[in-house]
Amino acid sequence: MEYFTTKKTSKWSLIGYLKWRDENQLPSEKSKEHSAFKAFLKKLSNDENGKKAKKAKDLLNNWKQIKNSAEIKNFWINKDIQRTKMQNELKTLQIETED
Repeated sequence: MEYFTTKKTSKWSLIGYLKWRDENQLPSEKSKEHSAFKAFLKKLSNDENGKKAKKAKDLLNNWKQIKNSAEIKNFWINKDIQRTKMQNELKTLQIETED
């Protein structure tokens, strides 16, 4: 929940969360990251009052649109490209060390 305590409430977003996770560690799979973000929003919408609860509820109310947005799709496409490049580099290194 560190993302929600370190970022301004007005800046909360799924893409912001994913980029924050990317800076701090490589995001795991899409469904796990989305589920974690949504679970945090649910907790905040129930436990908090005022701006935080309202922002969490607004994000939950627009969840389908948010998770299916072009920005989110592009994020995950880029992650897949990065992972593929890393895997290819590792394979190349393995082949080179075998020779």
